[in-house]
Amino acid sequence: MAIAPNKTVQGSLEALHRLRVRKVRASQEVLDHVEFLQEKGVNLKTKMGDEFWAFLEQLTAAALDLGRDDIAEECLGQLNERFPDSPRVQILYGMRREASGDLTGALKLYDAILEVDEAHA
Repeated sequence: MAIAPNKTVQGSLEALHRLRVRKVRASQEVLDHVEFLQEKGVNLKTKMGDEFWAFLEQLTAAALDLGRDDIAEECLGQLNERFPDSPRVQILYGMRREASGDLTGALKLYDAILEVDEAHA
């Protein structure tokens, strides 16, 4: 879905937020909004505040869906640096393995997460 030419920075930020809270996985739309915001020179970490980390999870999933490994790796690196022991980040690494076709590796990672914390079952 292409972003309309009259799209605003605030409109894109709100659209990303809406997709996140509604748990809508519109991967191409997410990437379109992010590209628009980057073209406008928006510092997403500053602009989003604490929501930035949830946004990075959203962007990671979108990037994996669309085969944008470069974006997914950048997001995963930032998330892992900020939350090194987070099961949520580990799940994203599992999703990366799935996206690359390493289903056995993904399953092993998910099993390891569950061994530590059954709440993620």
